[in-house]
Amino acid sequence: MKATPALFPFSKIFPGFHHFSSLVKRHIKHLFPLWGAASLTSLSNGIVFFLLAAFIDQKTFALYAVGQAISILANAWTDGGIAFALQTLSSQEKNNKSLFEFYYKEGMRLSLKVGIPLSLFLGIFLFLFHIYGSFGKELSWEVITLFFSCGLLQNRIGFCSAFLYALGDFKSYGFVQAFSPALRLFLVLLIFLFQGSKTSLSVLLSVDLLSFFSGWSLSGFFLRLKKKKLQYLPLDETEQKKRKREISRFMWPAIQANVLLSSSHTVGTFAGAFFGGSSTVALYSLFQRVNQLTMLAVGPLSGYLSRKLILTEDEKERYTKAKRFLSYSFLLSLLFVFFLLGAYLVGEKFSSHYAFHDLQTFQIFLLCNFLVSIYAFVDNFLVSWRYSGHRLLSSWLFIGKFIILCLCKPTTAFSLFALDAFFLFLIDTYYFIRFLSFGRKATYEQAFKT
Repeated sequence: MKATPALFPFSKIFPGFHHFSSLVKRHIKHLFPLWGAASLTSLSNGIVFFLLAAFIDQKTFALYAVGQAISILANAWTDGGIAFALQTLSSQEKNNKSLFEFYYKEGMRLSLKVGIPLSLFLGIFLFLFHIYGSFGKELSWEVITLFFSCGLLQNRIGFCSAFLYALGDFKSYGFVQAFSPALRLFLVLLIFLFQGSKTSLSVLLSVDLLSFFSGWSLSGFFLRLKKKKLQYLPLDETEQKKRKREISRFMWPAIQANVLLSSSHTVGTFAGAFFGGSSTVALYSLFQRVNQLTMLAVGPLSGYLSRKLILTEDEKERYTKAKRFLSYSFLLSLLFVFFLLGAYLVGEKFSSHYAFHDLQTFQIFLLCNFLVSIYAFVDNFLVSWRYSGHRLLSSWLFIGKFIILCLCKPTTAFSLFALDAFFLFLIDTYYFIRFLSFGRKATYEQAFKT
């Protein structure tokens, strides 16, 4: 008998559909805890932020948003890209204890060498912001210091989590990543139950400190448990020297890039606080937080695919896989843009909140959202070549962004997002050029070997 044709021939319309579905089935046991943790983390952070935006007064919400930006800078500047470098370079499947200890010692050494001077520089910047910022004066120096401490605690969580990820302990990694945000959500709900809209900034700050301190303690506990299960395999001196050179080559561009990129991501909030007021900071920070909805899928997926590409030795095969992964990333990024637009239009119809009555600002934000998703994918794919120079070169665009902000002095959220979109487009274009250069190199080397 003749076979009945399929009602919807996926294989003809989407030639790579069956291959994509087989990839998902093969790796779902690892992706599930990563997606689950990222989902819980993003949802917890998002719910907390949206609850605060909905119920507390606009000024307190804006002050908390600036405090969050301070924590982000403290985390990024004191880390300097060390956690991501360790997560990438120390990836292994043999559970070698000597290799783990080598990277752990190098990571601690770099943390002290990099973190202390960068902390001092950041402290000077925050002091100037507190003195001269029109809205920065509303934050006391004591509150700024405590938000800075929250960033340090997040730094230590990231350091321990990087090794859990590199060793393939995705369940512990996912649990650690989700614990602090989930605890913060629980505490905020508990506080709202008793205080409601009268919740103060000091109470919210105390919740952050308790949540991140608990997460740091838990991440260290899981890492000690994992260390006990490792097997000792000797690492000769030649191999150690080779890996030290690799760390040095990878780290120094990553340090500069991490500092500049984190500054670039938060400069909009600080510019809004410096030139604008509470309404500008509140709207800009609230829309920026919506990016977490996209990161539910983009974050863990791009990191996981990058790890798979790193473990692919043949560069030609790696480039072929990366191109296929990149095509899926475009579709996923567009899907989230349309989803967010639909959700906003529904909210505009049924809600009277100030965030749902500035469609023009939200539209320019959606462009930023798409460009950020593409940035996350291509960035992780480039890292799979054990290369981080693209971050250094692209992050120097922050200087241009900072100069334009100082010249234009934007006072609205729309103008801040317009500048964000322009610089994200420049960075994504540069990343694509670097990605194509790796493809040409892989093709040339394959032909040369043949």
